[in-house]
Amino acid sequence: MSTEETGTRFTPEDYARKIDGLLKKAEQAGTPEEAEIFTGKAQELMSKYAIDEAMLAAAAGDKQKSQVVVREEIVFTGSYSQSHWDVGREIAEANECRTLIQKGTYNPDKGGKYDPYRIVLIVIGFEEDVKRVRMLNASLQIQAQGALNKWWKTVDSSWMTAMEKYKERRQFLGSFAHGLGIQLENAAALARKKAEDERGDKDSVALVLRDKKSRVDDWVDAEYGKLRNIRRKGYGGSGHAKNAGRQAGMR
Repeated sequence: MSTEETGTRFTPEDYARKIDGLLKKAEQAGTPEEAEIFTGKAQELMSKYAIDEAMLAAAAGDKQKSQVVVREEIVFTGSYSQSHWDVGREIAEANECRTLIQKGTYNPDKGGKYDPYRIVLIVIGFEEDVKRVRMLNASLQIQAQGALNKWWKTVDSSWMTAMEKYKERRQFLGSFAHGLGIQLENAAALARKKAEDERGDKDSVALVLRDKKSRVDDWVDAEYGKLRNIRRKGYGGSGHAKNAGRQAGMR
């Protein structure tokens, strides 16, 4: 639990409703600037609440109930599944979670047949962090698709082959993910700064966050062994698609 500037104490359910309301406003925003404000505020609240949870658990000596590490899967399908996976990864990493990828899995929706476009985002982190990732991902995938559709209407694709059209749209989504990661990390950093200012103790906040990270890393190492980081994927497409996608993600 946390305390807002008014001194009103919120429950986890209160935070969930508040964040959900902000994300719905972002999805329905009339301008990119409005969407940016609502999404940024939602991420800021998520990060702030996560810090408050960890600080309270540390103060109470509760390292079990409030800090359980879980593993959950988010499935993406279709020809742009890799780009949507990239969006999900940026969201997860901005919320103190580790990610893994499982590519080309068997699809139960296609009679259990192998599906090269079925990609699984494996999210590993504290249970409440993973829940927030799911919530934010559901909204931002909608925003990503909406931004792509809006941008594509401005593109003269009459001269492009089907493959060129595909690469342009894929590049937009991949760059959207990159810009989004910057936007979310900025909001998370703002939440950390506010938490430090409220407590007047930068070191204690940093210590709690390092402890969270080490617990998640230890879980991953115990389950999977040492893993290499996945480099950001490059996509075939024009610089125009890359720049437009990145700017849309920043918004």
